[in-house]
Amino acid sequence: MSFMDEEILKEARKIAEAREKMESQKNMELESEGSIYDEKVMIMGKPVRFERRKIDEIGISIMMPTDFDRISPELTRMIFPAGNPPTHYYGCGDIQFQIMMNHTNHKVKNEQIPEFLKLSEKMITTVGPRVTIVDRKNAEKEDLKIGILSFVSRALDTTAFNYHFYFSIDDTLIMGNIMFPSKYKKRFMKLVEEVVMSIEREEENEGDNLS
Repeated sequence: MSFMDEEILKEARKIAEAREKMESQKNMELESEGSIYDEKVMIMGKPVRFERRKIDEIGISIMMPTDFDRISPELTRMIFPAGNPPTHYYGCGDIQFQIMMNHTNHKVKNEQIPEFLKLSEKMITTVGPRVTIVDRKNAEKEDLKIGILSFVSRALDTTAFNYHFYFSIDDTLIMGNIMFPSKYKKRFMKLVEEVVMSIEREEENEGDNLS
């Protein structure tokens, strides 16, 4: 094979890769128009259905994929070896994001959530250059105040997008996070916003119905 043939093949590969990237981007943009309240929503080419799940231990319900399972406490501790694992962790191997919540012992009232959000941002930024804050905002669902802090965190082999959310149930702080690879931000932002804003109070506390 001549030098010229090699250069032609290289250019052909570059064109093919560019076309593939453009097609992938186009597909993600089309998928991002879907809603978790649709009969099904496409996620990376996979049809996914969402449903409302009660988490009685926390006293809420939230929309999540029907394929999501609650990860066992034993496996959760293995995934978070540094400590402080979430009390509730949901996901599945075929969907590129996970939902985590921590039912803390901290006493924070509903009206204190905006101030706690500011404190949380300060704490997270102390981690250093591995964390970049993207947005901080306060939302409200009926009478429930929800603080939202999104940021990018970098590890040795990956960059993750974190969509932290904070709210109070019975004057007790609940801390949540929806995490996914940062390269999928455009695809997942609308979806995770809908998931967080789907949170509703539930009266009975009898245990997690996903366990």
